[in-house]
Amino acid sequence: MRKVVGIFFGLYLLYLGIDVYITGEYDAYYGYKANLNNFKYLVSMIFVLLGLFIIYKTMKMNTHKDTCTNIEFSKCPKCKKSYTYSDLKDGLCPTCNIKTVETEEYYKKYPEELEDV
Repeated sequence: MRKVVGIFFGLYLLYLGIDVYITGEYDAYYGYKANLNNFKYLVSMIFVLLGLFIIYKTMKMNTHKDTCTNIEFSKCPKCKKSYTYSDLKDGLCPTCNIKTVETEEYYKKYPEELEDV
C-alpha cells in the first residue's frame, strides 16, 4: 500500500511540475493561482525532480516481507553458533567470516549434532 501511495504522490508532483511549466501558474488553493512568471522554470523543475525522486525511492523501497528471506536461522559450520539472518552480513559468520548454512540444511549435513541438542 505504501508503494502505491508513494508512486501516486510522485506522479502527482510530476503532473504539477508539467502544469506549472506549461501554464506558468501554480494553483495554490481554493482556486487562487499564483503567477510565477520567470520562476516557473525553477518551480517546475523542483516539482519534477521531487516527483522523480519520490518515485525512485518508492520503487527501491523494500517492504519488510521483501527484505526478509525464508531463512530464519543460519548456523556456522566452523564455530557452530546460530544466527538470525538479519544478524549476518552477506550470509557470513561474524566470528569466522565464512558462509553460514541454513539451519535445516546444516542438520541434514551434520545429523550427529542434532542428537546433542
